[in-house]
Amino acid sequence: MGLQLAKIISYIFHPVLMPFIGSLIILNSGSYFSYSLTPEFKRIILGLIFLNTALVPALISYYMLKKGWINSLHMHQIQERRIPYLLTAVFYMITYFILQKTPLPPMLMLMILGASLAVVICLIVNLVWKISAHMVGIGGLLGAIMGISLRFKTDMFLFIILLVFISGLVASSRLRLNAHNPMQVLAGFVTGFLSEFILIYGV
Repeated sequence: MGLQLAKIISYIFHPVLMPFIGSLIILNSGSYFSYSLTPEFKRIILGLIFLNTALVPALISYYMLKKGWINSLHMHQIQERRIPYLLTAVFYMITYFILQKTPLPPMLMLMILGASLAVVICLIVNLVWKISAHMVGIGGLLGAIMGISLRFKTDMFLFIILLVFISGLVASSRLRLNAHNPMQVLAGFVTGFLSEFILIYGV
């Protein structure tokens, strides 16, 4: 894999986009809960999720970069990740509590809660060790979709196969860019996957 391709993959599958992509899949999966909501309501929910879980965390990181509090949006040093992770977890939880007041299917709210849990775990781990947030994100997305598929007997096989393939691409890209070592990549994937899968399938 070339460096340029690795960078493109890392940007496309940035961890802050995973809750939005997961919500997009769930609300357009063709299952009974995706048909129970009007198109307008879906757009409102997706807009809210994108704002709170993707746009706001991205803007916070950009603001910190401009202030010189971080050296790069990639946040290579573990010290740089603490405040962005903490604020991201806060906005994820805000999103979760807002969604609780809507007639959404519970698995969507559990997915956001699982993402919040994964970010908190990342925050704690990164106090002493660097973990791959990209792999936490894609692993969490795969765990959420698999959990929903098994718990609600929903056919999401194609999504699962695609996400397994994408997980491999993201892992390869992070290693190619020397952003993480293999153990950090594996730990990130397992953390994200279990945070979502156990919460959705086990609760």
